Amino acid sequence: VVLPKEENIVIPTKEIQIMSETDMQTLEASMKLRYSNGTVRYRYAAAYVLIANTGLRSGEALALTWDNIDFSNQIITISQNASRIKNRDSQTSAGSRQIITSTKTKSGVRRIPLNDKALSALCQLKEQQELNHIQTNFVISTSNGNMVIQNSFYRIFQNMQKSLGMMPVTIHALRHTFASNLIKAGVDIKIVSQLLGHSSVKITYDTYVHTDLSSAFLAVRKLK
Repeated sequence: VVLPKEENIVIPTKEIQIMSETDMQTLEASMKLRYSNGTVRYRYAAAYVLIANTGLRSGEALALTWDNIDFSNQIITISQNASRIKNRDSQTSAGSRQIITSTKTKSGVRRIPLNDKALSALCQLKEQQELNHIQTNFVISTSNGNMVIQNSFYRIFQNMQKSLGMMPVTIHALRHTFASNLIKAGVDIKIVSQLLGHSSVKITYDTYVHTDLSSAFLAVRKLK
């Protein structure tokens, strides 16, 4: 039996979504918006900014706890993930429930340096919990201190973008934006792969590194 060529059997991946620079600025500015009584207008704005500056998967962000944050050395440690599983308990009517598991892959356990925007987002999340007397170890929590459900986290993000007049993208687009910005800044693809927690550099390369036609023309013209 002659096996078909790999390019003939590989399913094409969807084009990744990237948040525009303008919308990213709008998202960052939304952290400062307040109601007349001083409470933040968008409760999870800082959480979305954190994801955009660390490249976390949404499940990793929701499972994040304060003991994973090293403010002194400005490093965040990723070791767990929030996942939804089918609820097989016949005593409850809920179809699924959210639990904390290990990261998707072994390489998913990683340490990520925090830039100023990520630190600012973390400080705001901490401040919100203290002002509202929320006792919790979750970095991103509900008003009762519980872990935020992914579906709610997604829905709130969509409503927030609509309210701010932004082009709607998924939460995963924030991770894509983080990776794309690193590559544009000339960061080595291996480092980008490590920060994202990919199991191989090939995944990172195939997802984010593309040669457009204009770049190809410039490359050919350099030949003498």
